[in-house]
Amino acid sequence: MADAALVDPALTVSLPPRATAGSGMDAMSHTAEAVLSIQANPFSDAIALRAVELVSRNLRTAYDQGNNIEARWSMALAAAIGGMVISYPWVAGPATLAHVASEGISARYGIPHGEACGVLLPFVYWYNLPDAYGRKKIAEIAEAMGEDVNGLQPEQAARKAVSATFNLLEDVGLPTSLKDYGVLRKDIPGLSKYILQRAEEMYRMSEYNPVKATLENLTAFLEKTFQGRDSIE
Repeated sequence: MADAALVDPALTVSLPPRATAGSGMDAMSHTAEAVLSIQANPFSDAIALRAVELVSRNLRTAYDQGNNIEARWSMALAAAIGGMVISYPWVAGPATLAHVASEGISARYGIPHGEACGVLLPFVYWYNLPDAYGRKKIAEIAEAMGEDVNGLQPEQAARKAVSATFNLLEDVGLPTSLKDYGVLRKDIPGLSKYILQRAEEMYRMSEYNPVKATLENLTAFLEKTFQGRDSIE
């Protein structure tokens, strides 16, 4: 383990737009999943929601204007917060569904890690909507993303996070479905079984993700991610 880490946004200005988009969505996933975790607490939420806000406000600018040091500073801070919040052993941001599932599809199809997390994230929100705690936390994510949730019921507010995340992906040139990445529909049953097995073996996901994973609901989740945005909006 390193003794220290230097976070210097000036070193990121030459990062190409696609890598900026993917790494930015990784930071979003780390922090949003930390909020969604059933092990979250007020301290982790305070910094994680701030990072969600930073990504939502600055990723588009960092993508479009790579030399904008203010946007790069904000994204570097969000990524650093993401690294902090997932190190809380009682939060485990990467033990919720987006990170767990992303590692299966990244390895199988060569999808960059951040992009895999990003394309899954709005579908992870949809997957967790049936749970009351999940709806409440996703609504908080929507608000942090700048969505107007005033007066909305939790599910209505949470669905704003789904749309806002899709919009962010599209604005930084990233796909919004697994089909767009070349994932084959015939592979979904096998991917579902692999993810279900790894979810508990590697991550103990049932301790962190609001909705308990089953082969049936993971298959439905991957079917939706294969079909894309129109399947859940």
